[in-house]
Amino acid sequence: DPIAHPTVPVRDGTRFLMELDGAQGQRANSWHTDVTFVDAYPKASVLRSVLAPASGGDTVWANTASAYAKLPKNLQDLADNLWAVHSNEYDYASAKPDVSPEKIEQYRK
Repeated sequence: DPIAHPTVPVRDGTRFLMELDGAQGQRANSWHTDVTFVDAYPKASVLRSVLAPASGGDTVWANTASAYAKLPKNLQDLADNLWAVHSNEYDYASAKPDVSPEKIEQYRK
């Protein structure tokens, strides 16, 4: 079953639809992965553009499993022995969420 993005509100009257409007400052202008900061991260993401500008507005998809498989063995070994903490704290550091203390605590877990 699909799940909604855990920190971005959905459009009124929908369960999963997020409306992103670049004119309102909503954009991702750097490479990123979606929702890797949750324990059960998504297997896939779906992106559908209803209205796109004449230039810009594009996106790029990456298959990280395929990229890993194509690495030389020594780089796979290196990657296998590294670890990282995935967090969304940087992404939302300047945001001022309008949510309850209970919701904030839920996402800190």
